[in-house]
Amino acid sequence: MRDLAPTIKVSSLENKKQIIESKILPYFGNKEISRILPRDIIQWQNVMRSLKSNKGEPFSQGYLKSIHNQIVALFSHAYRFYGLLDNPMNRVPALGSAVDVKHDIWTEEEYQKVAEELMGDPNPYNYYAGEVLFWTGLRIGELLALTPEDVDLENRTITVSKNYYKGKDGTEYITTPKTRKGNRMIKIPEFLAEELKECMELYYDIGPHDRIFQTTSKDVFNRAKDKAAEKAGVKRIKIHEFRHSHASMLTDMVIPDNAIADRMGHKTVRMTQYYSHSYAKRQDEMADRLEQIHKGGEGNVG
Repeated sequence: MRDLAPTIKVSSLENKKQIIESKILPYFGNKEISRILPRDIIQWQNVMRSLKSNKGEPFSQGYLKSIHNQIVALFSHAYRFYGLLDNPMNRVPALGSAVDVKHDIWTEEEYQKVAEELMGDPNPYNYYAGEVLFWTGLRIGELLALTPEDVDLENRTITVSKNYYKGKDGTEYITTPKTRKGNRMIKIPEFLAEELKECMELYYDIGPHDRIFQTTSKDVFNRAKDKAAEKAGVKRIKIHEFRHSHASMLTDMVIPDNAIADRMGHKTVRMTQYYSHSYAKRQDEMADRLEQIHKGGEGNVG
């Protein structure tokens, strides 16, 4: 942790520390690292697979992969810099997988039902936060870092150049975006520009460098959108799945993947394809068209 701290963001450091202290050290903390063998790693992996989340469910494959990545990093660091002669991680199978991670999305119709409920939330900024997240695909940290100088109402653009993070001790940080591609300019529709203007006018006095969403937070917004979803009779989704929803909506509009990648701040087009999920109605349409083709009808799928 000492070696890594100066090189990565506080959010990443805290996430790594949490996994190491809660999932790795309780099992290996009293062992000399040079005496940990592949069979010990395999036994530890089986323990990880048997653990349950707070909801009583097995850990997701994605979370197991995150745990695996941290123990790999520990042994690799010891091998490269601290004289560990053998790295047992080279001879054990990986734990978890990112391939089968499932994500829910909201269609435009579903989101509109939630938005109507958010309009009645006691904190008006929760409604505006939902609007920006759904219609731009911003990450929650990018949203919370926005300032008036980032919003050009005349040209209808949002400049993304920073990220907001609140540490576990309550310290607030403004950092660079998650990736180099995260620095970007997003064109927004006219209605969203008007809503952002309304949002900023709610303040008695807001400076160009003040955060627009000072009165909400990740936790506050999460509770508000879950409550709104329940009232609207719509399934709950995670905050990050607003990004999946936005990418899926753009894909459904037949926007090219490279254009979506630039808007989302993805490093690669492949990441955009991972974020895009086909709307169920499109699956129905494709099946219907294939049925028409099979029957010799006019089911052009072009």
